[in-house]
Amino acid sequence: MLERSENPALRGSGEASKSAFPLTLESRTGRDVRVKYNRIFFVAMVFWIGNPVLSALTWAAEPMTETALGYYDPVEQTGQVVFFQDHVEADAFLESSAGFPQEVIRLVNQNRVAAGLFPLKPNGILNAMAQAHSDYMRATGCFAHQCAAEYSPAERICLSGYGMYGGTQSLSDCTLQGGGGGPGPGDGSCFIGEVIAAGYPNPASVVTGWMGSPPHYAILMHAQLREIGVGFASGGPHRAYWTLDAGSQPNVLPIFINDDHPETTTAQIILSLTNEQVSGFGGIDYAHKVLVSNDPGFAGAVWESYAPHKPWTLTEGTGHKTVYVKYRDTDGLEILSVDDILLR
Repeated sequence: MLERSENPALRGSGEASKSAFPLTLESRTGRDVRVKYNRIFFVAMVFWIGNPVLSALTWAAEPMTETALGYYDPVEQTGQVVFFQDHVEADAFLESSAGFPQEVIRLVNQNRVAAGLFPLKPNGILNAMAQAHSDYMRATGCFAHQCAAEYSPAERICLSGYGMYGGTQSLSDCTLQGGGGGPGPGDGSCFIGEVIAAGYPNPASVVTGWMGSPPHYAILMHAQLREIGVGFASGGPHRAYWTLDAGSQPNVLPIFINDDHPETTTAQIILSLTNEQVSGFGGIDYAHKVLVSNDPGFAGAVWESYAPHKPWTLTEGTGHKTVYVKYRDTDGLEILSVDDILLR
């Protein structure tokens, strides 16, 4: 296993990574002699220092890994990638699957609910940005959270219109030469966590890989994250590229009927109500009161104390049902959230 932090000075540069372990011994007699001495030097180093060096030296010269993982912390706003020498059979890879991102979301939410956490609500911007990053990694062969000519995950998602905590942001607020976080506290910042992977052929394998790695598990199980987007791209050097972006934004507090299951056979359901746990700067703060109704006009509804889970009864009859929730913080700021389910 090889692990490295993402250094903006080396990002996206194969030559920079090679220079870390130079394997070329200069010779005045030409290329053949250099190759000969390269091999002698390489073998000597392996047997002298030991087998673990083999991976480092071969990776520095030319990546030989089959799978790779990466994580980007929403608080520290730094990324790290890890390469593995796992072998994956070529016939395990599919050309493409439109259902892969949705299956990853389902599996991640299944793990979150089993751990006692809220699911993550799919978000269009996060889906689009995750897909764009997977496509970019496939096209360039760069496996990183911020490749050459890219913004950091927090920056590129902010610039795509995802809500930030405090301030406003434009392209002029960011720099591609910077260290890779979101904008500073005075300008606002997006709360984004990201995990990436390469070489995993299907949703089950990539989610298993993430869940088996403590830092990736910590991102997927982060209690302050509320929304999710996933992108998958087949092809490229690693044959499959995955990006999962998770975030929270002001004034967006998702609710879930039966842990976001698409349908139910009974009108008796459980509502799960998220709350603001990142910051009240830029929107509603932690809500202490909620108003719940099957009616968009909230006829007859009464404000009650917030609780993360609430038994509820849908309206009679089969078909699509919608539940409406208003949140109110101590300053009186209110927002609306909705969720629906098919009652069979």
